[in-house]
Amino acid sequence: MGYFPLAPGTMGSLVAAAVGWFLTPFRPFYLLLTIILLLLGVWSSEEAEKTLGKDSPRIVIDEMTGMMVAFFAFPRSLMTLLAALLLFRLFDILKPPPLGRLQEMKGGWGIMVDDLGAGILTNFLLRLLSFGLSNG
Repeated sequence: MGYFPLAPGTMGSLVAAAVGWFLTPFRPFYLLLTIILLLLGVWSSEEAEKTLGKDSPRIVIDEMTGMMVAFFAFPRSLMTLLAALLLFRLFDILKPPPLGRLQEMKGGWGIMVDDLGAGILTNFLLRLLSFGLSNG
């Protein structure tokens, strides 16, 4: 996916969205896979950075992990999945404070943590929106 010529991060996010869609009913497994992706991502992105350069666009495990976090613990809904994908990519690209600062960390954590933050921010915002819609 990282070698996809257009928007490799978006391609990684799309793959994670599909995985998240199918794993939604299996929440413990979804959570376990997300934690494994995070830990594997910290290690593998740090190793990949040695040959590919600082936060190379070829490294997409960070977007995959962030997208898994963005859609975690929501009911299977195409509208919610699309909203999570759009918001996550928006936050990942724009890096609103403090996400941009998180990327300054060194090594694998520096690659992973801003996308993790974008996923958390997306999940939180979607929860606020769904709460407002259900009570409004």
